[in-house]
Amino acid sequence: MRNPIVEAMAGILFAALYLKYGLSWTLAILLIYSTVLIILFVTDFEHFMLPNIITYLSLLLAALIALAVTLARYSLPWSLYYGGSGFMAVFNNFLLCALAGGVCGALLLLLVVVLSKGGMGMGDVVLAGLLGLMVGFPLVFVALFLSILAGGIVAVVLLISGRKKRKEMLPFGPFLCLGGMVTLLWGIELLGWYLSLF
Repeated sequence: MRNPIVEAMAGILFAALYLKYGLSWTLAILLIYSTVLIILFVTDFEHFMLPNIITYLSLLLAALIALAVTLARYSLPWSLYYGGSGFMAVFNNFLLCALAGGVCGALLLLLVVVLSKGGMGMGDVVLAGLLGLMVGFPLVFVALFLSILAGGIVAVVLLISGRKKRKEMLPFGPFLCLGGMVTLLWGIELLGWYLSLF
């Protein structure tokens, strides 16, 4: 049942993206990103594995897309430039926003890997860097927060229901993919809502 379910969900997602953005460069970029995230979601969910051939090529592709967007001065609906002045004005450039997001995402997950002593793998670190390149700075923090929140909720439900035991592994890649996709679609709105609470 895996194939028809994944194909149906991908078809629904692609159709929703088309209805929202029409034929545009934004749609093309989102179709590329969502395809990568779907593949990584399913692969890690089934095999506890994030293939380097996919993640590293996707890193290169995301960097090239960020460069093309910057050179073309194309405005992506999920991009959130820092809007700073002085030294922080460098983040007004989307390519630098994307690179900063990639570095922040990878370093934060690397810290988790070190502290958890093997609870996560380096594949998750690379995927977090990829998400950072996709969504940029500071939305990478939204993506990681959503990923950790979703992973925590699912882990608690599985433990309470007895489906998983305390020492059993739970792949984190699917939650990173989910957090990244949600951030691409509604990251700015979620960040704005969160900031309005203070």
